[in-house]
Amino acid sequence: GLTITLLDAKGQPKAQAVTKDGGMFEMLEVPTGDYRLYVAKEITGREKSEAIKVKPASTTVVEMGLLLK
Repeated sequence: GLTITLLDAKGQPKAQAVTKDGGMFEMLEVPTGDYRLYVAKEITGREKSEAIKVKPASTTVVEMGLLLK
């Protein structure tokens, strides 16, 4: 799987998760706030990041596409 990194507003890593089959992943107990998700495929050099907002007492769902070829 790919490693997904959760970055805070200062770009500091706060959590990581590895994708499962189908690219799904989860990060539990993330504090409320604004973050950026970052993923990279080292072999191809492809990378992507996306801003997200985590709201209190809710589930945040994000769809990110990354071509792996």
